[in-house]
This record gives sequence, structure tokens and C-alpha cells, in this order.
Amino acid sequence: MELKNNIIIIFLIIGATLGLTTLYLWDVEPQHKTVATIEKGDYVKLTGYIQDIKYKKDSNGNKEIKYIKFRDNTGGDLKIIAFNKVNKDLTNYINSFPTHIKPGDKVEVIGTINTYNGIYEIILNNINDFKVIEQINNINYENNIINTNKNDNKNDNNNNINDNIKTNIYSSKNSKTYHTNINCPYGKRIKEENKIYYNSEEEAINKGLKKCSWCKNNG
Repeated sequence: MELKNNIIIIFLIIGATLGLTTLYLWDVEPQHKTVATIEKGDYVKLTGYIQDIKYKKDSNGNKEIKYIKFRDNTGGDLKIIAFNKVNKDLTNYINSFPTHIKPGDKVEVIGTINTYNGIYEIILNNINDFKVIEQINNINYENNIINTNKNDNKNDNNNNINDNIKTNIYSSKNSKTYHTNINCPYGKRIKEENKIYYNSEEEAINKGLKKCSWCKNNG
């Protein structure tokens, strides 16, 4: 009887071990998703473009990343956030490029989706979860996002970057409507020389523009 009980205990231990191992291995690999399909709690790998980089000063007066605004071709956006050592690593990584990271540069980010004030965000747990894939070819770009020699005393609201670099958010200079889909039939009517590009929908809204109804319904 005792031997039988011991065998049962051994099987229970093996079962529990296998269960914990399965739980540990479950969903370790991030899912390849788009911003349009993510949900809170998803562990994902996203590929898209930098819209904007906001920075601030820490308690010692050193610049650090406040957040990076990220967007992909599906029309959605989110914030990439890092704290403490990861924030320092991220700031150093961005500053390590000969030409500063800027809106339009292509990046890959891995992390778990969270929401804050209704906005999707990814909090980086490791600097290896953020990678620049491609920089746009614009060596004359003058408004660097991270610049330790200029604009130290400017208000954060003046650090928005818009050199009319092509993004998926645009309007006509003669219109009060902005578009977020390159296939928008109304957006296609705008001549290139009349287009104004924005780094974010927030920027367009702050300029008094309203979102195109077609883009609202089609992403």
C-alpha cells in the first residue's frame, strides 16, 4: 500500500513539473502582430516607424527618453516607454547612431501591450527588445530628436518634429481634414506639392484638423 502511495506521489510530482515547464514555455515567443490587431496583455513583436521622440531631463539634468511614439502601416499608434537602466540604455542606443534617430526611421519592438489613459503602450524590459532596422536617407535633417548641444532650455511642447517628412498622416494645405490611409480616395486627390505631413494624429488635431470619415472607417 505504501509503495502504491509512493508511486502516486511520484507521478503527481512529474505531472506538476511538466505542467510548470509547459506554463513557462507557453507564449515565450512574441506574436507578430500589427497595431490594428493588438489587445491589452498581448506579448508581441511589432515593426513600424517612429513618429516622434519626446525627451526630458532627469534629476541630474541629463537627457533621457520620455517616450517614443510608434506607428505602423495599419494606421494605429502606441507609445514605447522605458524606465531606469533600460531608459539609459535606450537613450545611449539612440545617441550611438552617427545620424540621429528621427521620425520615419523603421524600428522593431518587442513587449507586452498595456494601456494608460486609453493609449496603447509597450514598456521595454530590455534594450534588446528595441532595434532600429532602417534609417531614412535624409542627411540634411536639421531637427534632431536627441541633440545634447541645442534646445536644452526649450519647452517640451516645442520639441515636436515636422520637416514635412512623408508619414501616413497628411492633409492638404487648403483643407481642415487630415487622412491616415494612403489608399484614401479623397487623400489621393491631393497633389503632392499641396500635402502637409504630420508626425501624429495628435499633432494634426492640435492644428484644428478633423479626421477624414473614410479613414475613420477604413483604418
